[in-house]
Amino acid sequence: MGTEQHIPRIFIDQPLSVGQTLDLPTDKTHHLIGVLRLRDDAAVTLFNGTEEEFGARLKVMDKRRVVATIVSAESPCRESSLSITLWLGVCKRDAMMAALRRSTELGVSAIQPVLTDFSAVGGKQVSRLAEKWQQVIEGAAEQSGRTRLPVLHAVSDLQTLLARAMGDPAETRYVAHPGGGAFSPPGENCQRCLIAIGPEGGFSTNEIQSMTGTGFTAVSLGPRILRAETAPAVALSLLQYMSGDLSG
Repeated sequence: MGTEQHIPRIFIDQPLSVGQTLDLPTDKTHHLIGVLRLRDDAAVTLFNGTEEEFGARLKVMDKRRVVATIVSAESPCRESSLSITLWLGVCKRDAMMAALRRSTELGVSAIQPVLTDFSAVGGKQVSRLAEKWQQVIEGAAEQSGRTRLPVLHAVSDLQTLLARAMGDPAETRYVAHPGGGAFSPPGENCQRCLIAIGPEGGFSTNEIQSMTGTGFTAVSLGPRILRAETAPAVALSLLQYMSGDLSG
């Protein structure tokens, strides 16, 4: 028996519509032609962060230029009904990339990088990494079949974010902490929640106190110590399971 051919998914940051013809960005062209070795009339799926995705056919003009013509559109339902914001303590390069990738795959709605007491990367370094982080998110969305990209907010310090969060009482908030209680469901009527995950070493004692004093519930992610890139995946899996997103 043959297997169904995989159709590559490509994120395009512009309006899309059936009948439209567009030149694909250089980095996408290199991947499709140089890596996947696609040829004329190959099928691809384009999406631009709305609820739609678009079937398209390729025309290879040369090795540096590929044109796609959109031939169909559909609106698949793959996004979670629970809007989850992840406050992610800025950690070392590989761990940060892995955390961003897994969080995107698990349906997070927004990611807020946070500079904390134990962050191993400084503010100046972070500003140079933002473009790479966005590329990781795009790649994870392409691979996982998502139609919306998580919003990647500009990096901020914890105290600024806490002051801002005080003005949003409707949001259910958790902070992962080894000394926290059991992870309880946010409630059937909950539409938005926030989970904060620290970098390597977690949040400091002062940070945990500030967060619990600002409406965060400290929760445990189990009896074992998790790596910085693993903890977001566990927390998001628990939240999505509780919301019914992982029920199939």
